[in-house]
Amino acid sequence: GVVKERMDQMKAMRDAMKSLAAMANGKAAFDRAAVGVAANAIREKSGAAMMQLFPEGSTQHPSEALPKIWTDWPGFEFGAKTLEMRTGQLTAAEEPAALKKALGEVAGVCKDCHNRFRSR
Repeated sequence: GVVKERMDQMKAMRDAMKSLAAMANGKAAFDRAAVGVAANAIREKSGAAMMQLFPEGSTQHPSEALPKIWTDWPGFEFGAKTLEMRTGQLTAAEEPAALKKALGEVAGVCKDCHNRFRSR
């Protein structure tokens, strides 16, 4: 169902973030094409695509979504759209230091949303 689908989407975004972090931290070679692929994977799963995966009341196990998502939908929507927008900073990075800075900003959006709307 939708809970499994959104958990899979979140895992895919996590994996994309990990590949970007490896390049940003010098643990993998910086590759602009790979940055674009990873950033696009995050962008495609954020914004409206993310919001569609959270129909009201979809909190059944194993969901970690808090009911606050639906009582503060504008806040959740803002986070989803901000994440989508910030992926542009990832694709604009032309070297590891710029990628690291952009990745920090994107990760901050993820962390804020998780702190507000996720149970763990």
